[in-house]
Amino acid sequence: MMRTSSLIIGCWLLLWALPVIGAPSAEVTVLKYVSPDAVTVFEDRARVHRRQVVDVAVGSSEVLFFELPGSLDPSSVRARLIGVPGLVLGVRLERNVHLEDVTEEMRLLVAAIHELSDQGRTNSFQVEELDRRKIIILRLAKILEDSFSTSGGKGLLGGSTSAQIIGAQQWIADRLLELNLEKDRLRLQGESIEKNRQDLVTDLEPLQGQRRRTTWSATVLIQTQE
Repeated sequence: MMRTSSLIIGCWLLLWALPVIGAPSAEVTVLKYVSPDAVTVFEDRARVHRRQVVDVAVGSSEVLFFELPGSLDPSSVRARLIGVPGLVLGVRLERNVHLEDVTEEMRLLVAAIHELSDQGRTNSFQVEELDRRKIIILRLAKILEDSFSTSGGKGLLGGSTSAQIIGAQQWIADRLLELNLEKDRLRLQGESIEKNRQDLVTDLEPLQGQRRRTTWSATVLIQTQE
């Protein structure tokens, strides 16, 4: 003996069934989808009603509902079978993640972010190189100072004149000034690169969110009786 029933699924997922008069069918579950009864979205929750018309045989049957909103609360799922003798044995939910096509805008943003990241790494390497050069020059300055002190001002390494020592000190001072100015320039450049990169990352985030769409599917297990 066959029973014909109408199932309604809602979220909070409240499922219930309404009797539908129909002719007997083969002992195969047939799902007939119709439009949702109502959809009301508020805050981060979704209140949704779904109705399906389905012919089921006496005994256990599964009824499937697809494309339920990803924002529903799975702990609020409820089901009822009304109009025919039987029970709802359970509702099984499965979360589905759908990946949308990557847009040309996303490709361009990702490429630009990678390019700026490369520029940022190059900038960091250049700053590190300046720091190494500065260390070398400061060591030379220390050697010059120590040698001048031990010679009592009479010459560097037994041969350099005061004019040569002053010239060497001036060269060191000029090189340190150049290094500091270049480091300041690279620091400003690095800050600009990072700001531009962060701006592009901010632009990319909502596009990535749109790329991933989450839905739920529900399997309702029912037991109908004669």
